[in-house]
Amino acid sequence: MSPWFLSLTTGDHKPVSALFDVTLEIIVPERFKEIHSIVLRELDRLENEARPIVELSDDQLHFGKIAYLEPRTRSVTLKNKGAVFPPFIS
Repeated sequence: MSPWFLSLTTGDHKPVSALFDVTLEIIVPERFKEIHSIVLRELDRLENEARPIVELSDDQLHFGKIAYLEPRTRSVTLKNKGAVFPPFIS
């Protein structure tokens, strides 16, 4: 037997095998658009419900004739008609 050629009956490589369980998420464009529009409609609805609804008692204020440096006052009533409290009313 030549010193340059060795006959090996065993090796340091072990047989390797693997089993993979893979879960993939696939975005279906049509379904994505459908869900996206549903979410946008719901957000729009919630935003509209969160807006205050107010009503003025008069839409015009008549002061008549006003002379220079003569103060005049008129009153209006602001009513909250919605479910949300308007932030500008203290």
